[in-house]
Amino acid sequence: MNVLPDCEDASKARCEKLRKALIAKSYAIGERAAFIKCWCEKYGVFNTKKKFNDYNAQELKGLLEKFNRVIKHRVCK
Repeated sequence: MNVLPDCEDASKARCEKLRKALIAKSYAIGERAAFIKCWCEKYGVFNTKKKFNDYNAQELKGLLEKFNRVIKHRVCK
């Protein structure tokens, strides 16, 4: 199993769960896992851009909320 050092403030399991939730949302709109990885790295959260596996639990939660807003606007149009 990968050890992700940037998840020190939250459990590694919580970070993994949030990453999997983001990937699941990506599949739900017909995209691949690479799409959400690139999206997170491009747009970031809290004025921070990092590699996908470097986000901590709080940042991943913010990315998930941000991505949910994007999906909502994409579907409503």
